[in-house]
Amino acid sequence: MLNSIRFVISDQIRIYIILILIILGGFLGGFLGAFGIFLFSFLYLKNLRLEFLLIVFLLTFFLGDNISGFFSFANNLRFLLIGFSVVYLFQKGLLKLNFGWKIGLFTLFGLFVTALFSPLGIIALSRAVAYLLMALILFKLIDLLYRKNPFEVERLIFSFLLIFIFINSITIPFRIEGVFYLVGRFKGLMNNPNGLGLLLMFFYPILDLLQKRNNFLKPNRGSLIVKVVIFVMLFLSGSRTAMLAILIYQTSIWLFDSKRLLIPFLLVLPPLLYVVSTADLIEILSSFGFQEELRLDTLSTASGRTEVWVVAWEEVLQHPIFGQGMMYDNYFVDGYRSANIGENAARHWYGVWNSYLSLLLNVGFIGLALYLLFLFRCFQRSTDKKLAFGFLLLILSSAVTESWMAASMNAFTPLLFLYFAMQQQIIYYPIHEEYIDPLHTTDRVLDGVHAS
Repeated sequence: MLNSIRFVISDQIRIYIILILIILGGFLGGFLGAFGIFLFSFLYLKNLRLEFLLIVFLLTFFLGDNISGFFSFANNLRFLLIGFSVVYLFQKGLLKLNFGWKIGLFTLFGLFVTALFSPLGIIALSRAVAYLLMALILFKLIDLLYRKNPFEVERLIFSFLLIFIFINSITIPFRIEGVFYLVGRFKGLMNNPNGLGLLLMFFYPILDLLQKRNNFLKPNRGSLIVKVVIFVMLFLSGSRTAMLAILIYQTSIWLFDSKRLLIPFLLVLPPLLYVVSTADLIEILSSFGFQEELRLDTLSTASGRTEVWVVAWEEVLQHPIFGQGMMYDNYFVDGYRSANIGENAARHWYGVWNSYLSLLLNVGFIGLALYLLFLFRCFQRSTDKKLAFGFLLLILSSAVTESWMAASMNAFTPLLFLYFAMQQQIIYYPIHEEYIDPLHTTDRVLDGVHAS
């Protein structure tokens, strides 16, 4: 047993050392240098190729929004990794028994609408295809890794996310504007504070799921410490969206865990909502001294987003059923800004900042319904409905003030696929030494332990 643990730890150390080399290669030689080191290392790690591919894939997309600076290579490396992953996983049955196909209806509709109406041509078509490719890659990759060893892949993902959090947290004391901070807000290794906030928002339920299954952090106060660190980083980043989404997620979990609290909560909720709606929330928060961190001066207008939403909704009503094709949301806002505001436009005029409005602009009400249908199917196949429901509340609430759902090549949609891929896979019960596999009905043996 001890030798097995040492072997696993040494495997992870090898992967992380190579990650450092890839980052250095990217800094010195651009995305081609990083990809070259990745290919060489992939050939070297014969028994760890799936694990290595997953971690490099996730890290690249985490850093992919950096268009300049030390990690700018990741922006282009994403495309090479998608191509490589498709070719490699095709040999391992990428297209067979893959839950990622469930997003196919949304993709096909997006292609149809884009081909008919989009003013952007082939680049917009590629946006629709990217949804399907990302889903196929991550659902198949997770499936293969769970078939190989479910406990070890969950430990690998858990440790990787913790290390990423730790590395970001140690940059907090270095208040270097433009490097780790942006306009006084903490951004860590990400390109902007909101990006870091959304990333940590996704980490929270993923770590929750893995901790519940495996109890990696003992005692439980270890898990509490990690959650506190996440909240501290969120507070410093000023990401109100992420903080509120996590509070909604955690509240739903507490209510499910203690049904005795549900009735009192429902009784208290109406007067609480009344107080919130009538009280001066900004004044209350200001009394605690949080004006700067929570940017209370922009709270009522969602940092100016409400101005954009009014204009975007008027455009939605022009093409409500089909939309105007992928990427039309940014195309429309850019055109409106240039025609009506000019070069000195405020930051909020550089996006729609609402996933639902973005999807409506792109693929209309039909496309939005197909996207939500995919999420519902993911929930149906989840093994832990309580956590999955909380996760749905988290992502749906975060989509109100961010447009991350309208793209798949960001750092967040891959984590959406990752979460539901893990939710649908084998649940490991170390005490009874048995697995539950909701996806595969045929019996098989995994590492000497019976699975059915």
